[in-house]
Amino acid sequence: MPNAWVTHVKQYAAANKNTYGCALSMAECKAAYKKEPTKVPKTKESKKEDTKVYSRESAKKYYDQHIKTNPEKYNKFLDKCKKANKTYYHKVETNNIV
Repeated sequence: MPNAWVTHVKQYAAANKNTYGCALSMAECKAAYKKEPTKVPKTKESKKEDTKVYSRESAKKYYDQHIKTNPEKYNKFLDKCKKANKTYYHKVETNNIV
């Protein structure tokens, strides 16, 4: 099975009553060829983004179903967040980034 370019050249040669080799070297034949867009495979960046979205959604689902509904876990979660924020803002203030 020939590729699209070879098929185009053969059809162009038959339509214009030329040989394959002659049509291959003609500028008109090259200009008449319209390359079909190819399917672009996913890049590493788009795969990473898909993973981030999935992770974000699963974390939110876990939070909504397990932490938010359980008062004991929710209080622990808030304490953990307060501690992390205090540590972060302490580092920011000592580095004079504020």
